[in-house]
Amino acid sequence: MAKDRAIRATDATMTERVTEIQRYLLNGYTRSYIIQFAEKKWKLAPRTVDDYIARATASIREINGVEREDNLATIVTNQWDMFRAARDTGQIESARKILMDIAKLRGLDEQTIQHFVNERPLADVKDEELDKVLGEGNGRH
Repeated sequence: MAKDRAIRATDATMTERVTEIQRYLLNGYTRSYIIQFAEKKWKLAPRTVDDYIARATASIREINGVEREDNLATIVTNQWDMFRAARDTGQIESARKILMDIAKLRGLDEQTIQHFVNERPLADVKDEELDKVLGEGNGRH
């Protein structure tokens, strides 16, 4: 007797399955649970279910990435409005803090600033030399 061959799912059927697997992933179900579920419901091999899980995961990441960028844009726009209001009312300290928040949101606070003393990196200057330069008070440090 010939062995039953799996019938290839249509694109619409695959999309429905991926969407259902997305719901399981978003609700915290494990890979092993999803594989058992798909084997029983659709009679799929674990390898096929892994492919569906990969597609569902990629879709979730894409959706979350877009939402994150949209949310970040909204937050930064609101921050600029608050900055202008603080600046216009003379609340300089508040305006400065808001600018720092905007910089953090955009990842600008992660930049490294290197200090130099007599054209050498600060880390390479001995304490005695640094004390001497700071004691001079010539405003060039």
